[in-house]
Amino acid sequence: MHKTIRPAMVEKQKIINQIHDQITKAKTTIVVQYQGLDVSLLSELRHELKQAGAQIKVYKNNLVGLALKDSDFKDLDQSLIGPNAFVFGFENDLNTAKVLANFAKKNKLLKLKAGIFENKVIDQNQLLVIASLPPKEILLSMLLSALQGPIQKLAATIEAVAKSKDTTIK
Repeated sequence: MHKTIRPAMVEKQKIINQIHDQITKAKTTIVVQYQGLDVSLLSELRHELKQAGAQIKVYKNNLVGLALKDSDFKDLDQSLIGPNAFVFGFENDLNTAKVLANFAKKNKLLKLKAGIFENKVIDQNQLLVIASLPPKEILLSMLLSALQGPIQKLAATIEAVAKSKDTTIK
């Protein structure tokens, strides 16, 4: 007996594959609870995320769970309770988290739940820590400044010792 696949199942499988592709391609994936946000606030959030190289999508939790089933991110399905939206950051992972955290501060109805950052599932607290980090360029300049200080002191000490030896020889 030949079994036919219902069109609805084919459509669901397409959506599952699309979700899987987005999670795989995104640098960051963040699950947010958006219940209570009106259309104008969601549009504003969409616009801010677009400027940060990210997009927000609403999928059924069970379809996202199926997309995560054979991935390294199965733990994310624990946060798939209630009405969720999924934010995919394709350019700068820090910017995506910052935009969401700033928007959530202004609009208490948006709640960050969990996410995928640098190929690891992270919880809400870790998301908020990541969102509070300065941009990568500033972190690098802070590191360089910290490294430069001891080197400058060493150079000044060596120069002072050389000058004192130079004056004692004369």
